[in-house]
Formats: sequence, C-alpha cells, structure tokens
Amino acid sequence: MPWVLGVAIVAAGTVTAVQLLTGTTPVAEQEGKRTSHQVVYEVTGTSASEIRYVIDGARGVETVTRTRLPWRVELPVEVGPGLGVVQVSASRPDPDAPLSCSVTVDGKVAQRSQAMRDWSSVSCSAVIRPGAE
Repeated sequence: MPWVLGVAIVAAGTVTAVQLLTGTTPVAEQEGKRTSHQVVYEVTGTSASEIRYVIDGARGVETVTRTRLPWRVELPVEVGPGLGVVQVSASRPDPDAPLSCSVTVDGKVAQRSQAMRDWSSVSCSAVIRPGAE
C-alpha cells in the first residue's frame, strides 16, 4: 500500500502550500474536528481485472475483481483530526482497451483520469481536510 502513503504525502504538501498562499486555516488549527463526507468512486471502460479503493480515508482498502463496467460505489468517509485520502485504482487486462476513473467528494469531482496508451492501470485520488465543506 505504498501508493496510498505516497499520494498522502504529496497531497499534504500541496494542501499546506495552498494554505500558505491563500491564508486558509491550517489543518493543525482544526485538530479534534471530525467531519463526514460523501465519496463516489467510478471506473468506466470495457473491462477491468481489478479495482482497489480506499474505504476509510486512511489505510482501509477493498478490492473488486473481474467486475462489469461501468462500476460505481458511493460511501461516507469520516476524516479528522488529520487529512483523509480517498483513492480508486483500476487495472485492465488489455492495454489497448479504454479505462478511466473519477473521485467525487461531496458532489464535486475531485479528479478524473484516463489510462494512457500502453499503461495497464489508472488511478484517481483526493485529499479531504477535516472541516472542509
């Protein structure tokens, strides 16, 4: 699961930089706050051999194998007092087949991505700050 940790580190750095530039409340000042967010993961294409997604904003991951596409799951994710990470990744058996994903948090698309040609997988992720609306 190093991919979750790597995404979290990059995302945390990005959030900190944005906070410094925009003057928003730092996460450290929101300590103790826990907030619930509605997360929607979607994977589209012709086939996927495996879909993995974070279920708890941290390390909990579920895996779905050999499922029909399009695939979608909606779940509540509670984060806090630190940052939460949500991510979905999918792999395809045929590198020429189309494959894409998206992550939506609280009704807003956080990331959308399409597998590049000759790549066997695609991944979408987002960082959720506690207290973020």
